[in-house]
Amino acid sequence: RERFALPYTRVFIVQSPQLNAYAYGYRTPYVIVIHSALVDAMDRLELKAVIAHEMGHIRFGHTRLAVLLGGLDQGKQDLPFPLSLIQAVRQYIFHWWNRCQELYWSEDRDVPCRVQIEHLLEALDLDPASFDEELLARLEHAYATAAIDVLPEVLPGARETLRELKARELRIGLISNTGRTPGYALREILDRLGLAQSIDVMVFSNEHGVCKPRPSIFEELRRGLEVAFEEIVFVGDNLYVDVHGARACGMRGVHFQPETRGTAIAPHVDHGLEIVPDGIVTSLIDIVSFADRCIGIAILPTR
Repeated sequence: RERFALPYTRVFIVQSPQLNAYAYGYRTPYVIVIHSALVDAMDRLELKAVIAHEMGHIRFGHTRLAVLLGGLDQGKQDLPFPLSLIQAVRQYIFHWWNRCQELYWSEDRDVPCRVQIEHLLEALDLDPASFDEELLARLEHAYATAAIDVLPEVLPGARETLRELKARELRIGLISNTGRTPGYALREILDRLGLAQSIDVMVFSNEHGVCKPRPSIFEELRRGLEVAFEEIVFVGDNLYVDVHGARACGMRGVHFQPETRGTAIAPHVDHGLEIVPDGIVTSLIDIVSFADRCIGIAILPTR
């Protein structure tokens, strides 16, 4: 554990006929749960290998993601106290998430972080009005800044792409459907990652009030960049909200299809549209050559 700088972790064995093991936790102490059937079926060396595998999930942040997105079966066995508490809290979080999806995000609307906190408290059968402003502010801060504590990895080629685009004296903008992490936290994340200084305009849905693909959020970006829609190349990994939304406003829409995707993927929308992007890139640096082609088209002499 010390050799690979692994965090302090507790190991539990629970009675279960299923051959299974999993890791859980957002910060130390992390937890590894091994089913009794697995202990009976394996020798000492094999169990060490299982624990090492689960420690790998902890080391690379997979368990933090599990805490945020879920991963425990409901009601299948008695869990150790830390996990049973987390499981209960997680159920309330999913109830809150579904509520926000029903009220706002399914209609491409967004709300400030404080409203999300109020819905979370309501899911816990608590009245937000009974909390004073200082406590609400502390809850909002803890909720909104969780992603700052565990910074995401920067995609390969991101810094090089931004550098090349700025070298061409192009203005760069960003639109984010924020979900759980509000704009002020995302600005700090981008700043800590050394990316913010390369972005001229940032538009966040929780501040604007609606999400992509609504036209008004693209209009706010266009207005901030001080260019016409037809002068903008918009790149995104969601064919509907990014490419369709941008092209509906008159922008060029480029679909980013990375070889591997993260977990922050918007729910599928059955829109019934055939969306054809203006271009497809599989790595970020390919955006530069696409931009060069667009610049070449723009400066061709007209007859």
